Amino acid sequence: MSAAGPIRFRGTPLSLAALAAAPVEAPREHVVRLAQPERAVLAGGRELRAVAAVGDGVLRLHLPRSTPPGTYRASMEVEGEEREVEITVDPDVFLRIFPERLDFTAAPGAHVPQQLALLNLGNTPVEVRGAYAFGLFDEGGLDRAIGRMATASEGQRRIDAFADAVADEHGGLMRVKVESGEGTVQPGETRELNVNLHIPQNVRPGHSYFGTWPLYYVRYYVRVTGAAGEAQGTVS
Repeated sequence: MSAAGPIRFRGTPLSLAALAAAPVEAPREHVVRLAQPERAVLAGGRELRAVAAVGDGVLRLHLPRSTPPGTYRASMEVEGEEREVEITVDPDVFLRIFPERLDFTAAPGAHVPQQLALLNLGNTPVEVRGAYAFGLFDEGGLDRAIGRMATASEGQRRIDAFADAVADEHGGLMRVKVESGEGTVQPGETRELNVNLHIPQNVRPGHSYFGTWPLYYVRYYVRVTGAAGEAQGTVS
């Protein structure tokens, strides 16, 4: 091995980068050889390839997305010289939820059960809490608020008229209770979530409201249309 320090890659599994010794004028591939036991665990005994990007002096390396966070040992040949390599993999949260959004009709105060599938496609566990809450806003509320600002009465500041109108268009807090499926979801795991959504009393029949449920780093879109009768849950 060279007496020079190791080449240090760092990043999420699909986007690891390291500085090369000098900028390159054309793409070149360098074979990265994982040390044991990393090779058997991460690459199934295969060699990996780091590619020097054009002109920016950066080596880039891709590992399987499920590679756990941690530091791994490897080696590679650069300009005929064998160099030690350190690969530091950072946590990468990547979630998918099906259905991809919720869209349903419900009466104010109703409880609407829904079933979701959560896929953890990243490399780190995520935690599903037992309860959440997020705000709803009338889909036409912003236009109406701007209209009220433009026609503010004499003596009323326009910004105050706008703020009051925005408050009036807020549908309240949607509360979500996770009936089953809460807890830690491991990388590669699919978890079925049975949830119950409590519709705010401020939701007006005939109006449609939207909000985003902050489920870990995902902003999950929810749309509800107010109804005068019983809840009628549908998803799309």
